[in-house]
Amino acid sequence: MEMTRNNAWWYHLPTNVWPTHYKWSIKPNWESFNTFEGELWCRIKVNEPCNEILFHSVKLDIKHVELKTETNKLIKPEKILYDEEKEIVKLFFGTQRDIVPSGTAMLMVKYHGMINEHELKGLYVNRWDQEHRDSKDWWWLITKLDRFQARMVLPCWDEPHFKASFTFDIEIPKDWNCVFTSEKDHEELFGNGKKIHFKETPFMSISSLGFVAGKFDKIDERVVDSTKFRVWAPKWHQNSRVEFIHQMFEMATKIFDFYTKTWGKDFKYPIEKLDLMVVPNYAIEGTSSFGFVAVRDHWSIDNNFTTSWENWKKQKFFIHLAGHIIKQWFGHVVTVKDWQQIWFEKAMSHFLGYYAVDKIWPEWGVWEQRFNWDEFTQAVRFDGLPSTVPMEWTHETWKKWVGKVNVEQFENFKSGDYGYLEKFFRFSKGTTIIRMVRDYIGEHSFMKSLKNYLVKYHFKCPTADDLWVEMEVDSKKPLKHVIATWSKMNAFPIVHVNGNVDASGNFVITLKQESVLNHLKKWKTDQYYHEDEYKFWHIPMTFLTNPKDSNSKVEIFMDKETYSWTIPAAEYRANGGYFKLDWTKPVFTTFFYHEDYIRKFFIPAIQHHEMKNPVDRFYLIWNTFMMTKFGLHSSTTFFDVIKTVAMAGEDNWSVWGAIYETLWELRLIFIEDDHYKNCDEFTTKLNKFVKFLLKDKRSLWSGNEHWWFQRPTFDTKHRNEEMLWGLLTHMLVVFKDDEIEHKAVDIFWQWYQKEYNSDKVESSKAIFAAAAQTNDMKVFNAFIKIYKEDKFEHAREYVIHGFGFFNNSLVVNKILEFAFEKDVQSEDRLRIFQSVAHRFPSCRDQTWKSIQEKFDFFFTHYDPWRFGVNFFQQFITETFADQKNAQLVGKFVQEKLSHGKHWKNEMFEQSIEYVRIKSEWFKRDGNEMKQYLKQF
Repeated sequence: MEMTRNNAWWYHLPTNVWPTHYKWSIKPNWESFNTFEGELWCRIKVNEPCNEILFHSVKLDIKHVELKTETNKLIKPEKILYDEEKEIVKLFFGTQRDIVPSGTAMLMVKYHGMINEHELKGLYVNRWDQEHRDSKDWWWLITKLDRFQARMVLPCWDEPHFKASFTFDIEIPKDWNCVFTSEKDHEELFGNGKKIHFKETPFMSISSLGFVAGKFDKIDERVVDSTKFRVWAPKWHQNSRVEFIHQMFEMATKIFDFYTKTWGKDFKYPIEKLDLMVVPNYAIEGTSSFGFVAVRDHWSIDNNFTTSWENWKKQKFFIHLAGHIIKQWFGHVVTVKDWQQIWFEKAMSHFLGYYAVDKIWPEWGVWEQRFNWDEFTQAVRFDGLPSTVPMEWTHETWKKWVGKVNVEQFENFKSGDYGYLEKFFRFSKGTTIIRMVRDYIGEHSFMKSLKNYLVKYHFKCPTADDLWVEMEVDSKKPLKHVIATWSKMNAFPIVHVNGNVDASGNFVITLKQESVLNHLKKWKTDQYYHEDEYKFWHIPMTFLTNPKDSNSKVEIFMDKETYSWTIPAAEYRANGGYFKLDWTKPVFTTFFYHEDYIRKFFIPAIQHHEMKNPVDRFYLIWNTFMMTKFGLHSSTTFFDVIKTVAMAGEDNWSVWGAIYETLWELRLIFIEDDHYKNCDEFTTKLNKFVKFLLKDKRSLWSGNEHWWFQRPTFDTKHRNEEMLWGLLTHMLVVFKDDEIEHKAVDIFWQWYQKEYNSDKVESSKAIFAAAAQTNDMKVFNAFIKIYKEDKFEHAREYVIHGFGFFNNSLVVNKILEFAFEKDVQSEDRLRIFQSVAHRFPSCRDQTWKSIQEKFDFFFTHYDPWRFGVNFFQQFITETFADQKNAQLVGKFVQEKLSHGKHWKNEMFEQSIEYVRIKSEWFKRDGNEMKQYLKQF
C-alpha cells in the first residue's frame, strides 16, 4: 500500500494566502459546556489572484463565510468543501481564476464547535471534582492547541510558519476568570455573564496560543525583569493548600528570573506577563502556551519537601516546570518550522529544564540524581527494541520505514493522534543526545550559540539545522552531520571495546560499533531502517587511558565502523592496560567490555574504591544489565557486578536505584515464567540475595528510630543519605525482609493511631507497602480512611502505592470497587488499577478482568490515547513475563479500538517485544541464575 501525502501529517497548505491577524471570539454553552459558538475575522494577505482559499478545520460546523477585499467588495464562496483526510476546508469562489484579487482582505467565519471532556485536545472541559462534576463551579475550560489541534477550535492556518497576531474575547459566567496569551484589555458585564477582551499578541504560531477559564483567583504576583509573574489557583486552594502554592511559586520565580538573566537584554521576554496556572486534576503533568504555563495541582500542593519521596518529586516537578517556562522562548518566540522536528523542540526545552535547575540548586545534583535515571535508562530501554524508529524523518524516509511495517495503520493518521508519533520520537533519547552535544562542544559554546540562535530567529520558524550551524560556526566542529546520524537512524550503537599488545609492546585499543538491533535478529530485523548516507553513528567520546589519573583523557570522535589508538608501552606498563570511558560525559551508547576485562579491572577498582565517581558505577551496572539482557554477558557477571558495588559500601542512592531497577525486572521474570515451575524458589532466593546486599545497612536501620522519622535537610550529603534510606527501606520491603517489614508495619500503626499528626515518616512508601503486605482488612480500611480524609498531604499518593502490595483476592476486589467511588479522582482511578496490577500475577489477572468488564466506561471517560495506549503499554510491559498472555491483552485492546486503524500500532507490539526479550533471557540464563542464587 502506497503511503501518500494525502493525510494531515504530511499535507501542507499553499502559501499564496497568508494570515496576518486573527480576531477570534467564542461563546461556550454555559449549561452543558459541551459546545461553543465561534466567530473569526481573519486579515489575510493574498499574494496572487485566486479562486479558492484553503485553511485547516476539524469537526467545526461552518455556518457562514464571507470575504471583504481591499476595495470593500463582499464575496461569498459558491461552495464550502470539506476534506476530512487532509483536515482542510476549501472555499471555492467560482470558476473565474482571479475572482479573489491580490492584496489584503478580511475573511469572516461563523462556526459551531465541540468541547471535549474525555480527550485533552483542542478545547477541553476539566470537570475536576468527581463529587461535584455536575456543577460548573468545579469546571475549567482549557485549550491545548499544539501540533494539529488549533484546527479543532477555530478555522486557521495550523502550521508553525503561518505566524500572525491575535486578539481574543470570550463570554463566561460573571464569577469566572480567564487567562489568555496576552493581558486583559477590558471586560463588559451583561446579565449573569461577562465578555472579556484581550490585548493583541505578538506575531506567533497558532500552536502557541491558549486560554484557561474557570473559577480561580490570583494567589500571588511578583515582578521579574519588568514582567508580571502571577500564580492562579481554584478558590478552595486558599484554605488548606495555599501555603504550598506560595512555596512552589517562590521557586518558580527563581526559574523565570534565571532565564531572563541567561538571555539578558539581547532577548528579553517579549510580553508583559507570564501566568502560572494550578489546574485541578489535570490530565497531564503540565503544558505551556505563550503567556502562561499550566501545571497539575498534584505537583504544586505536594511539595512541602520534608521526606525523601517528597524531595524526589520536588526535583521532578521543577525540572518539568523549568522546561515549560523555557518554552516561552524556545517553542513560542522561536518555533520549530515543521512538526517532523518536534523531538528537537521538546528535547531542547527538557534539557534546558535540567540546566536551569542545576544552576539554581546545584546541591540537588540533578544530572547525577535524575538525568541518568529518568532519561538515559528510559531511552535505552525502549530504543533497544526491534520496532523502534528514527526520531526525525521526511515523507520519503517515512514511506521507506512504514513500508516494512504496516502502512495501513498510518494511512488514516489524524491530527489528534500525534501522541502516537511523540512516543516514537523518544524525547528522553533527544534530551540525552542534546546533553551529549553540550559536552562535545563545551557549555560556553553551546549556550552562546543557543542565545545567538534565539536572537537571530525570534518570532521566526527556523529548523534544528539552523541551530546546529550556529554551533558549528562557534565550536568549529561538524555538528550538523553528527546530529543527523542520531536523529535519522533508529536504535543506538553498541561499541565493542578491545585492547591488545602489539609487537612493540604498545597497547592498541580498538572500538567497533554496531546497531543494538543486530542482536535482535530473530525479531523483525527487516524493519531496521536507516538512510544510505548514514551507515554509522558519529560518536564523540572521552576515554581515560589511566583511570587513576583524571588528566589522562583522550577525546575521540568515532565516525566509522572501527576506531583505534595506541597507548605507549611505558604508559601501558604503568597501568597494566586499565582504561575506561569517562561517563561524566555520557553518550547515548552502550559499551561492551569482555567479561574477563570486567573481572580483571572494573571489579577490583570497585573493591579498592578506585572507581570514585558514582556515575561510573551507575553506568557500569546499566551497561552490564543491557549486555546481559541481549545475551552478550552472562547473568553471573551481572550479579557479580552489583554484588561488588553493594559490598564495597555503596552509599549513592542513584547507584542503588540502578541496582533496584535491574533486580526488579528480574523479579518480574521470576514471578511468572513459562520455562520453570519453581518460580517461588527463584523469588525467595532473589529476596535473600537482596538481603545479603544490604546486610551492612539493615542492621543499622532496623533498630534505629531516628532513621524512620528523620526529616531531610537541604544539605547535599544528608539529602543523599535520607533519599538512600527511603529507597533501600522500600527495597527491603519489596524483597521481603521480614525484620524490616515488621518494623515498618509497627511504624505505620504508630503513625496512623496518632492520626498522622506526628513528624512525617521518612520512608512513608515503605511503611504503606509493608502494611499492605500483611493482607489485613484493617489495613485496607485504614487506607480508605486516610485517602478520604486526606489530612496528610501525601496520603493519596502513599495509599495508591500501597494498594499494589495487597495480594489477597478479597481485598483486591474491594480496592477495585473503591476505585469507582465518587471520592476517587479520575486520574487516581487509573493509578489504582496500575498499582494493583503491577506486582503479582494473580492481582494483575483480577485487574485485567475488571478492565474488560468496564472497558467501555474507561474508554468514554478518559482520553482514548492515554487510556487506550499509554495505560496498556505500561500494563503489558511492566506486568508480564509471559509473551502469550501479553499478546492476548494486546489483541483485546486492538479489537476494541479497531474503529481507528492507527490503533493497530507498534506500541503494543513494542510492549510484547519487551516481554519477549525478558522471557528469552530467562530461557537462556535461567539455570545459570538458579545456580548463582543458591549460595544465598
